[in-house]
Amino acid sequence: MKQHIEQFAKYLQEGYIIWNQIDLWNIWEYNKIILVWMWWSAMALTVIKWLVSYGDNSLPIEVVTQYKVPNWVDSSTLMICASYSGNTEETVSAMQDALDKWAQMIALTSGWILAEFCQTWWQIYAQMPTWIEPRAALPYSFWIQLALFERLWHIEWVKWDLDWFSSRSNTHTQKVELQAKKITDYLYDRLPFVYTTSGYEAVALRAEQQLQENSRMLAHHHIIPEHNHNELLWRQEWSDIVDVLWLTDPDAFPRNEKRVQLTKKVLDDRNIRQTEIILQWSSILTKIISWIYQVDWLSYYIAIKRWIDPSWMKIIEDLKAEMKTFKNI
Repeated sequence: MKQHIEQFAKYLQEGYIIWNQIDLWNIWEYNKIILVWMWWSAMALTVIKWLVSYGDNSLPIEVVTQYKVPNWVDSSTLMICASYSGNTEETVSAMQDALDKWAQMIALTSGWILAEFCQTWWQIYAQMPTWIEPRAALPYSFWIQLALFERLWHIEWVKWDLDWFSSRSNTHTQKVELQAKKITDYLYDRLPFVYTTSGYEAVALRAEQQLQENSRMLAHHHIIPEHNHNELLWRQEWSDIVDVLWLTDPDAFPRNEKRVQLTKKVLDDRNIRQTEIILQWSSILTKIISWIYQVDWLSYYIAIKRWIDPSWMKIIEDLKAEMKTFKNI
């Protein structure tokens, strides 16, 4: 796992190159988009949905994380589906359902069912590398998908942000590792709650997933302002088991920033330990990339502190194997 995190910036660049070699020859006019994914793919596409929805794109974007797509899907729908293995049953089922409704399709996968289907039916897909663990493949998937939207809607800042992050990755890595080791001492034997403001939920989800999968910890995330409407009623005795990790953007919406300050005070009054990762980078996208990079390092160092192999996935693989024997679809 460590070697993949060290190659984070390199994988971003390679993902961009992969997608720009793809010919979008069979994409015609469309007026809505569905994003079909599970697991690591969900994080990448959730970020992309947010960036695109609040950018120049005016098309509706629907997220699908189940076996079927909405009934309104038709030939004017662009479907973008992602499955690293190519065998994710929810994604494959939703893909087949969408194509039965004549949706247009672009896929992202390393092979197997999804790639074979695209080859057979002349569908566009980007070939992911097959030698990397799915969780560590996120830099590839993230930038392949960003490069796709850059080409579809001529988003000029994507490549600039990629180059900006890559040019600073070496010096940034030293600071990131030092901070990850420091936060590890706070979190390694606790129940981490990851908090951030609206717009960055995908990064908080990534942190939760990496802590669960790499570090073998129960973890949880929530978003300001929604958090203040239901999760503010902390009990003081939780201070023995819970730590809060804030992903803090100094440029957050002012009312959300005020909510963060007030929430921190409430937690302090209940003796809940808090730490944070503060970003002061230039753009929303570079902040997101840097946060992803930092929580990946954090989950790795917590795993090492807990004497855990962060690459071990046997339980999840066993469950997938059992599901393959269930033939109702």
